[in-house]
Amino acid sequence: MNSPHDSGRSSATSTAHSVGSLGDSGGAQKDHSNPLPEKEDEEGVAWDERLRYFVGVVKSAFDAMRSEQRLCNGSVCSKRLQDRIEWDYPAEYATFVNGLFNRSWDRFLEAKTDIVCYPHNEGGAESNTKWLMAHGSLRCRLRTEDINRVRDADEMLGRMVRDKCLWDLEDACRSILMEVFLSMDASAIVCKGCMRLNKSEQYHLGSLAVWEPILARLWGRQTVGGAVRLRDMERPSQQLGFHVRLRCRWTELLGNNLLAKCICGSVLRVFLNVEKPEMLPVAGAGARPAKEELAVKLHQPSGELIVALGDTGLWGRRPPSSQPNPPFLACCRGYPRHTR
Repeated sequence: MNSPHDSGRSSATSTAHSVGSLGDSGGAQKDHSNPLPEKEDEEGVAWDERLRYFVGVVKSAFDAMRSEQRLCNGSVCSKRLQDRIEWDYPAEYATFVNGLFNRSWDRFLEAKTDIVCYPHNEGGAESNTKWLMAHGSLRCRLRTEDINRVRDADEMLGRMVRDKCLWDLEDACRSILMEVFLSMDASAIVCKGCMRLNKSEQYHLGSLAVWEPILARLWGRQTVGGAVRLRDMERPSQQLGFHVRLRCRWTELLGNNLLAKCICGSVLRVFLNVEKPEMLPVAGAGARPAKEELAVKLHQPSGELIVALGDTGLWGRRPPSSQPNPPFLACCRGYPRHTR
């Protein structure tokens, strides 16, 4: 999805909403060479001049975040842009967003920057995922910019991918996550299970480092616990999309929105590989409550540690870090491809 600002209009002949995760990691950096004037230092500076400067900062950050997505230009997540601006310009954010627009980031974007937020409600009533509209997110040309018709086209493409391609995507996600897990030594598994990544690792384009703490908690932990909220897996799943595009050529048909939805569903099936959720594209946590967690639990019949999703009855086996695990591999390879 894309901002309707002037620079995007001239080059776009189609529009679509897409979950732009691949380039959200790059982002714009704060321009320290031309900082915003402080109130106490520049009392004579006109209010509208400070507002124009702040609006320019937001637009520049949006453009910079989109530029990082090439060759997969898609949309920018509203929350990613909001986090970046609030982190770099806290005083100005409080003054203009919180003060003028009563803490409504969406209203500020639409009123002052001509960037439109498009909400996705697939996550249920508690979903707070919104994406900035971007032209050309789908890999097919549409003769309309009517968002309703674009959404219909997006859903048709999603059904095609669900029916034809998602099994391949699940295999790709499993392979990538296993490669990351097996590359972690024992000490890294212990340490990363209880650490937080710095911002540079989180926003770096295509960084798989964001998966290491999650894999350490769910696959490396040797005791019960290690819960990971589904909401906390959204950004890592988006980063995974960069590598999936390199391995699955059919993803050229998809914008970042559909791809990220499909990856979220596939990643969930990788962890829950015995009693699996349905093979469906989901936005973030999908129709599940945002507070649901994946956690390491004890499987009473077998006495082994497993990964389970809350009290849903969905669970999966964990791979060991050093040698093949026949039950785990059987769960991965033995699923019937004619069911979802």
